[in-house]
Amino acid sequence: TFLGLTNLYNNIDLSSNKIRLIEKDAFKGLKSLTRLYLNDNYLNNLMGGIFQELNSLEILDLSSNFIENIH
Repeated sequence: TFLGLTNLYNNIDLSSNKIRLIEKDAFKGLKSLTRLYLNDNYLNNLMGGIFQELNSLEILDLSSNFIENIH
């Protein structure tokens, strides 16, 4: 998670990291985050509300994953 770094990041690039799972609170508190790149990973299930607190988010790239379900 990025707790304690809430105002330091506005761009996070986690693309091509073989990520399979993102915990529900992984992005909690990142209210100033504007760009999140999760493309080219192995994501297939996303927890509902995972991006809920990202009020400033302008770009969310989930391309080239295997998303089948959003819970």
